[in-house]
Amino acid sequence: MTNPNRMLIIDGEEAIQQTLYDIAEEAGFVVKVANGQVQVSVLLARFEPSVMLINLIKPSMDSIELLRQLAKRHCEVPIVLLGDEDSRVLKTVVRIGTGLGLAMHESVFGLPVDSTGFYQALVELKSDEMVDDGWRPSLRTLARALVNKDIVSHFQPKVDLQANGFPIVGGEALARWIHPVHGLLPPSRFLPVAEEVKFMPRISAAMLASVTTHLADWSQRGVAVPISINISPRELTDPDLPRRLIDGLAAKNIAPELLTVEITEQAAMDDLEVAADILARLRLSNISVSLDDFGTGYSSLVELYRLPLNELKLDRSLIGDLVSDKSAHTVAQTMIEMAGSLGMTVCAEGVEDVDTARILQDMGCGLAQGFFFGKPLPAVEFEAQLVARTHRFFRQHTHAYTRLDDETVSDETGAEEARGFVV
Repeated sequence: MTNPNRMLIIDGEEAIQQTLYDIAEEAGFVVKVANGQVQVSVLLARFEPSVMLINLIKPSMDSIELLRQLAKRHCEVPIVLLGDEDSRVLKTVVRIGTGLGLAMHESVFGLPVDSTGFYQALVELKSDEMVDDGWRPSLRTLARALVNKDIVSHFQPKVDLQANGFPIVGGEALARWIHPVHGLLPPSRFLPVAEEVKFMPRISAAMLASVTTHLADWSQRGVAVPISINISPRELTDPDLPRRLIDGLAAKNIAPELLTVEITEQAAMDDLEVAADILARLRLSNISVSLDDFGTGYSSLVELYRLPLNELKLDRSLIGDLVSDKSAHTVAQTMIEMAGSLGMTVCAEGVEDVDTARILQDMGCGLAQGFFFGKPLPAVEFEAQLVARTHRFFRQHTHAYTRLDDETVSDETGAEEARGFVV
């Protein structure tokens, strides 16, 4: 289906045009630019825009006269104004256009451009035919985000369930996009698209550079813990992956033991032989390997034991059912015991309440992560949590909270203390 959302940007300064072009494209529009009266006439007929942006910054044509000409053509296309004039001037132009019978949008935009407001105004003007599953980034916007370093690492704490105070013993690096219009975006909003357009290697490289930079900094401060990074299915078939990771660590003088590679169960099973080869090379280089989302794929136990894994991560869909579902309890207990017999550590993902933490602790689960222990944090905040949980807690509370029993966690206050200095 042809995209019914087409924007015509009329006139204006070239640098501003590019910003407007990018925002409109991200809002789902196909965009054309007209720099003169003749181009406006041609594109109105051939391009048939669904919305027009008249950019009044450094115009080469009389904007009021342009409105009169559009009115003579009985133009029904909604019009949005942008200019660096006093807002009263812009609103006067809106009134003039409305008086001429044109569909003037009530919002007017000055400089600097309010990206969020402009985006929302465009969304309001979009055809209902295109309002479906929301915004999707383009390849160009992903590339620009990397160049601008807008895709950053946040770190979710991984805690020791069996130790006093649940000290932070590791972390998982998670990609976040600081988007000028949409704000802080989780990976689910852009990584699937990156996979589709084969852009994941570039994002992974940026994440590795970010993680190794922070690890080097934390190592100098004496507070470094192992950090895991996620590897996409496509990368798990790349024989050059181990060398890239090793070189990235060596460039920052970081011990390989401080890096863990997380792979998904399904990715490992897609080509078991290739995956085993790559993972073995990582293990021989002292880089740990974790199988993420275990329990959501279709691997058999026979296939599982053939992979050189350090850790199994129990999927949050299983962990979330522990309190209410006896079957989930049985499955989790079996997985923990099986992993232990194979010499693997178990980490439970998605732990969000004290009851779930208590059950896992009693099962003998070694590690956990989830909002109960800490949400994903920017690097500076993660470091602060790391220092607080590994030093201050033990200095003040070494006598308490070896277990999450009914005496130590009897109410919400007790739960807050038991999880220890979580912001």
